[in-house]
Amino acid sequence: MFSLSIPNLFILSYWCILPESPRWLLVENDEEEYEKVIKVAAKINRRPLTSKASSPLLSSPCKFREAEKTSVLDILRSGKLLRRSVVMIFNWMVVFLCYFGITMTSSSFSEDMYLNYTLVFLVDLPSQLFCLLCLEKFGRKTLFGGSQLLAGVTFLAAAGVMLVEQQWIEVVLTLIGKFGVASSLAVMFVYTAELFPTSMRNTAVGTCSLFARIGGMLAPQVVSLGDLCFRSLPLIFMGVLCLIGGLLILTLLPETLGKPLPDTIKDALDLEKPQRRNTAEQKLIEDNA
Repeated sequence: MFSLSIPNLFILSYWCILPESPRWLLVENDEEEYEKVIKVAAKINRRPLTSKASSPLLSSPCKFREAEKTSVLDILRSGKLLRRSVVMIFNWMVVFLCYFGITMTSSSFSEDMYLNYTLVFLVDLPSQLFCLLCLEKFGRKTLFGGSQLLAGVTFLAAAGVMLVEQQWIEVVLTLIGKFGVASSLAVMFVYTAELFPTSMRNTAVGTCSLFARIGGMLAPQVVSLGDLCFRSLPLIFMGVLCLIGGLLILTLLPETLGKPLPDTIKDALDLEKPQRRNTAEQKLIEDNA
């Protein structure tokens, strides 16, 4: 374990190597640091840097909003942001629980352990390609919620097939459910980041990731229910959770496809509206056009 942990120490070097997000620096009105980052980016990409791009706060009459100071308490004060947080935390837990839970239950597919794990992990590749092709066409909300519903329905169907002992049908349905879970896993990182403003985006994604690990830790306990009660109970449990998660996404969350990333809490709340107002960044682009 010690030898496996040592490489992680190199991640600390990212603090000095990786630049800060120019978008975040603009929101914070830190023009000096913004200029340094954007000049380095232009040099690496061998692109000319205009005065408007290097000093957007001075080269345009359009002023960015004052830096917004936010904290976790702001999520608790806003009913809409709190609702999004609860829904996303629940779904992150469900996705990780089902992802690792199905991997563990795959040992019952056949007597060949290597074949079982190969089948489970081969499903991941087409699910990633599916999301890559459909994310910009169908939207984050539809794809995430639909993938959760697909997983829930197929898991419950696989649990029902266990009663008639049709193993090959059970395996196919379970793999389709794993396809849905893997698709949800690919979408939820993008979708979560787009639901929250720049000032609290990292906190939101980090909090969801924390609870996702709790879901992963619960996976072995859920799988063990099959030995304690009856064999199909883990699939029933995971199927119900996926259905609940999918319905919560489709009924309570806004679509973010085609909408600019929210910079402030007001921008994030505007995602609920059919037409979002322009952010300061968009206004700047329009004024300079």
